[in-house]
Amino acid sequence: MHRVLVAFVAVSGLAQAGEEPFFPLSKGYRWEYRGSPGRTGMEITEVSGERFAVELTLQGRPFSKLYYRLAKDGLYLEKQAEYTGKGDSLVEFKEPILILPLPAQPGRKWTGKYTIGGHEMEYRCEILAEEAVVTPAGTFRALPVVRKSSADARSYSKEWYAPGIGLVRRLDVFEDGGTRHEMSTDLLKHSAPEKETLGTKIADRVNSKMRDKMRAGEVRTQKDIDAILDRLIAEALKELKLKEIPKEEKDSFEKRLRAHRAVWITVLLLPDNE
Repeated sequence: MHRVLVAFVAVSGLAQAGEEPFFPLSKGYRWEYRGSPGRTGMEITEVSGERFAVELTLQGRPFSKLYYRLAKDGLYLEKQAEYTGKGDSLVEFKEPILILPLPAQPGRKWTGKYTIGGHEMEYRCEILAEEAVVTPAGTFRALPVVRKSSADARSYSKEWYAPGIGLVRRLDVFEDGGTRHEMSTDLLKHSAPEKETLGTKIADRVNSKMRDKMRAGEVRTQKDIDAILDRLIAEALKELKLKEIPKEEKDSFEKRLRAHRAVWITVLLLPDNE
């Protein structure tokens, strides 16, 4: 359980670092990875000053959101929300977890503590020398970061960060019953956000509303989507003080909404949603 948490923390941690060249910081920036436990992804969904949020997906299904603060001395994780059929479960850390000190340079080491489920855990991290990393998305020069936790002294994770991209590879090593196991995850693709238009803004609002309904368990079938879609579009238009979608914005709205709808249907088709 603790290994899983640390893994997700690390995955999102590489997602950005404002002035640092390793982390693109733009709302809508996306990363997709291939490996164990399947195809995973993350997307920057909120940016407000020095704080931002990253949503994590597994097989196209959103399952968690991580909230960060980018300070001058480093990138910190402040809280984590896990999506459940009964709503979101929020964990707020007493002391923010330092994901990466800035500037990020080989040889830097740091330690810290966090408490979860009433248990206090310690972690130790170190940035190693730059390496060449080959992934499905290309070959990158990247800085490796090794993370170890007191939750399991025999386990560790190693992540590689590439300038301008973020996380390009992750390796988890652990023992189970005396047997050593390794799980690797590689960058499959990444994409910068499309230029926002009024049409995409409307579609994104509709998407946010639909995802809230799905996380709350109110939308379970494609019929459910069709039944409330027009109402959610109307709500989004009202919030933006519009009576209808402007004619010149319909193409961008429909293109973005089709992309969102494909994700909704993918989520509904997953076994957990049957």
